Amino acid sequence: MKGFLIVCLLFILKPVLGQNVSHFYGTIGDFPIEMELSNNHGIVTGWYWYPKKSSKLKLEGVLTSENELRLKESNPKGELTGLFNGKFETEYISLGIWQSADLKKEFSFELKLDNNISLITGKRISGKEPKADRKMHQPSKVKGLSKLWLWIVIGLLIGVGMLVFYMTKFKRKSNEHPKVIVKKEVEKQIHFVNESMEPETSLTTKKGELFQKFIVEMFDTKREYFEWLHAASDLNYENGLYPKSNMDPDLIIRFKNEKQGWEEKIAVECKYRAGQQNSVVRIDEQRKIDNYLDFSKKNGVKTFMALGVGGKPEAPKYIYIIPIEEVKTEMSVDELQNYLNRKDYFFFDFNKKTLT
Repeated sequence: MKGFLIVCLLFILKPVLGQNVSHFYGTIGDFPIEMELSNNHGIVTGWYWYPKKSSKLKLEGVLTSENELRLKESNPKGELTGLFNGKFETEYISLGIWQSADLKKEFSFELKLDNNISLITGKRISGKEPKADRKMHQPSKVKGLSKLWLWIVIGLLIGVGMLVFYMTKFKRKSNEHPKVIVKKEVEKQIHFVNESMEPETSLTTKKGELFQKFIVEMFDTKREYFEWLHAASDLNYENGLYPKSNMDPDLIIRFKNEKQGWEEKIAVECKYRAGQQNSVVRIDEQRKIDNYLDFSKKNGVKTFMALGVGGKPEAPKYIYIIPIEEVKTEMSVDELQNYLNRKDYFFFDFNKKTLT
């Protein structure tokens, strides 16, 4: 009887106690989903599910200071099944890319806040609640009880629940095993730090390495003209300490033509992006672009950005070659068409100083 009352109490109080839980409706590709997330100082946890399926997928990850959402999903067995990489355009809407754990599947996702509890601040947003698309997911309503009787029942359950709580408080304390509880909490935190706090860093590094290797192989196709001189280090850094070379472009290449007797060094920064959102590709931060511009000016080295979009890092769908002085933080798909590389190799025009 006591257990039943406690379960009923928790069920009734869930909407009150869970005020910091943000509820979303949205889609992954063409598939509708529902999602519940909680933000604890940047650490995000929660669940999401497909309305026609009973099982839920666990979510763990981070919300950065720039409102970028990075989540990993796992099935009930604890196996990694997918990754969410997106950003909140507003407190109500988050857009991004979902990828399967093996990176073979990729869909855009869209989340719309449904209950006015901001994931960014954890507080209720003042103003009109957004109209999320809930055609397939109408919440159940209480029928057969007036509001007055409903509150009377809730009050009685709360009273009984508090009585049961205080009667069993000391008994529960005597039956607890503090050492076991602490050990489990420590193991949980270690698992979270190892598996959840750094997925984006390792994933991004892996993609960058694969794409950089792909670009080097494209240069190697015409090895009689190109010589690979240097690759910048991508070692991880902490507390603002990192090699100065990390601010330089990824590759330094010598382009030479022995028959005509001239040669020139060029620099190439390699960037891979999984896809575009609303026909716009987010390329890089302005401060990093400025670093590459400074490198080009100080060293007198013509610098380009090799941008891969779509497909896989080791086999991108599109390759764009953009002079570094023409690179922007975001560029539209139409704008990028001017820089599309349609070959499986590169060629440097010595007179025009262009890489195609």
